Amino acid sequence: MAFRPPASLSLPVSSRFDRDSDFLVVCTQSCCLLSASFDTDPFVEVVEARPLVSVNPRSPEATGKNVRRFHLPVVGLPGVAALECDINRRLVFGRRQLLTCALGSAPKVAPDDARRFAGWLARYYGRAALPNELVRRARADGAPFAVIEAALRGMLGGRRVSDGVHSIFLSATPDTELQPDGGAHYTVRLRILCHDQETQEHLDRLLLAAFAGHAGGKVVGGIALDFGVDLTSEVTVADLQGYERFSDLDYLSGLDEVRGAIADQPET
Repeated sequence: MAFRPPASLSLPVSSRFDRDSDFLVVCTQSCCLLSASFDTDPFVEVVEARPLVSVNPRSPEATGKNVRRFHLPVVGLPGVAALECDINRRLVFGRRQLLTCALGSAPKVAPDDARRFAGWLARYYGRAALPNELVRRARADGAPFAVIEAALRGMLGGRRVSDGVHSIFLSATPDTELQPDGGAHYTVRLRILCHDQETQEHLDRLLLAAFAGHAGGKVVGGIALDFGVDLTSEVTVADLQGYERFSDLDYLSGLDEVRGAIADQPET
């Protein structure tokens, strides 16, 4: 749901919000938005959004790969193709306030696009919090994150390698900042889960060669690395004990898996 708040609705919008043109997109689940109990569900969360006259469906903002902004396609607004939602321009207000005003006509959002928007929000809130020093080391040329990201962007049989990746899980210790030149190292464990055997074998072969220097637990660039590339059908919850979903690389596989998980949740 998206709406342009009337002047009678007093909300703590940002100084950048233009009441004549901008919209508010509701982030709250519909079951909570329509709840009969204001005690149980007293608030509504929205994100400020500006109208766009055009949208590139392959852009990072449209595919959910930009964690800060999302382009939400809409219909029913003359001259507007999408709304640009800014994750840093969210606000919460009392749900009762919506009952005090008429919101008028609102743009329509296709169900698939609504679920993609929900997936984008879920990815933002579910991002792994890693030490800055670990991220710096892992993103250096030839380091684990840089190598894996390049591999996922590669092509395999006419498609992106990332299309065959379901998700990526990570475990890293310690979870504190280390001195850049202090001699201490991080231990990183990665599990890449693939939809199909072709992708699994391709990534396994490529990464074994790229990370040969890490064999036997050797520390390279301040990181000791252990990784596995598996089929989703062969991995259990117990196998992922101690891991967390790693969205910073996982976003390359798109929002379809997150969208599906949200769609499969029962209504509350």
